[in-house]
Amino acid sequence: MTLLPFSEEGMSRRGAARRLLTDGSWRAGTGLSWQDRTPAESELRRFERFLRGRDEATGVRRLFLWLGHIVDVCRQIEVVNRPVAGFATRRPE
Repeated sequence: MTLLPFSEEGMSRRGAARRLLTDGSWRAGTGLSWQDRTPAESELRRFERFLRGRDEATGVRRLFLWLGHIVDVCRQIEVVNRPVAGFATRRPE
């Protein structure tokens, strides 16, 4: 859900939350069924604030760890085939 507004230039969090209510492709992209409750704009803001923080174990921003996880999943299902070892596991210098 956090990445979807970037697929539409200039879409706000509120606009993305509203679109998620009715757009089947967006719901599928987030893994929500029609029976699932959609997150409110305030929940998106809290999640983004959480991602801006640092992971206690590594000192790396959670956003980088999250994006690294997405890259790893893409590699596992062979969407990406180039190695990106250590993308988000290195400690900041």
